[in-house]
Amino acid sequence: MRVTILGSGTAIPARGRFPAGVLVEAADWSMLVDAGPGTLRRLADVGIGLERIAAVLLTHYHTDHTADLAALLFGLRNPRYRGRAALRVLGA
Repeated sequence: MRVTILGSGTAIPARGRFPAGVLVEAADWSMLVDAGPGTLRRLADVGIGLERIAAVLLTHYHTDHTADLAALLFGLRNPRYRGRAALRVLGA
């Protein structure tokens, strides 16, 4: 298992810091824990495509932890992802 901190910042924008987002990878799946603004860009920065994301776990529902969920759901509507397993969205 590998854990990558994509963002550990705050809701207030700060240079060089992104809001909450953690990528958890296992052999054949990946999960996002929180999806704050900029999380999808950080995924691209570390070379992870949206097709790898099997689930999203939201620790709570403030926008600095959830804002990129809408962008992820919209992105997965792209025809290149047709036929993939449904994204699981979990909340705590």
